[in-house]
Amino acid sequence: MDWAATLRKEAQRSAILRSDDIARRYGIVESAVGNALRRQERRGLVEHISNKVYINKLAHDFSPREVVGILRVNAYISLESALAEWGISTQSPSSLTCVTTGFPRKFRTPSIRIVYRHIGEHLYGDSRKNERGTAPTRLRNQRKHFWIGSTCSVRRDCPWCLTS
Repeated sequence: MDWAATLRKEAQRSAILRSDDIARRYGIVESAVGNALRRQERRGLVEHISNKVYINKLAHDFSPREVVGILRVNAYISLESALAEWGISTQSPSSLTCVTTGFPRKFRTPSIRIVYRHIGEHLYGDSRKNERGTAPTRLRNQRKHFWIGSTCSVRRDCPWCLTS
């Protein structure tokens, strides 16, 4: 199998490669795909990120944001990265900062730096109801809520920090 041609073809589909997906798509044993991707990594065509996850260097439109939901299922870009993206902070974060309901972890490769920080399940913006409303209402109201130092900007009757 010509792996350079295969990687070129896969680059048109996505910049992220999963060895189990490639094995299934081409009808190859997964261990053989893993060995081939390690060889291609030595050649500089792919970059290993995590278990079964690689970056295809032949894809020109890669962004670290693409792997946020692949490396951790319940995760989204937040904290310093979100503040910089929305223009609230002028600082440029050195790594993409995300929150997850899973275990915290850092992923560092020559191409990406992603830091996952843990948050409680009850804080994750999903569709379950809680005592502060449904998720869309809760997220809409949270956009109006921000902190100045250690004091809530809403101050009175704030449903987020429960100050009255």
